[in-house]
Amino acid sequence: MDFDEAHFAKYQLTPGDILVSEGQSPELLGQSAVFRGFTEPLCFQKTLHRFRAHPGTTTPEFAQIVFRSHVRSGVFRRLGSITTNIGHLTLEKFKAAPFPLPPLDEQHRIVAEVDRRLSIVREVDAEVGANLRRAQALRQAVLVQAFSGEALNTEMTPRSRATALANAA
Repeated sequence: MDFDEAHFAKYQLTPGDILVSEGQSPELLGQSAVFRGFTEPLCFQKTLHRFRAHPGTTTPEFAQIVFRSHVRSGVFRRLGSITTNIGHLTLEKFKAAPFPLPPLDEQHRIVAEVDRRLSIVREVDAEVGANLRRAQALRQAVLVQAFSGEALNTEMTPRSRATALANAA
């Protein structure tokens, strides 16, 4: 999309800008992402709202936590309007959304704590994924055994278990 000089200045993104969706399925209304920069200048379109944190007042990381909370808790959905299964969050309603503003040092503590807890969630998610893959491999090994007639044996030996797992992979 081409922007003239005046519009380019108005819509140009800077690192730390948060882009918030204006139109989306109702349960995802207001989803956001932090712009981290790009090799060349970029602009955003009017289908997105831009939030630019003011240094000394708030940070993009804290604002992103607030916006994600608003999506999950339904704040943006309640503020928006829904037409034919598409939610719309006008700029006026976006600006009307509550925005807690604790002191900066508390915002930094909140961001650090959210990051810490999310890293635990990611670790647990990875562990669950690994366990699901192991369970699927074991299931396949049992099926291989069952269809090869080995399942008639009362117990699997370590060697037959290793063979069955290798065949399942």
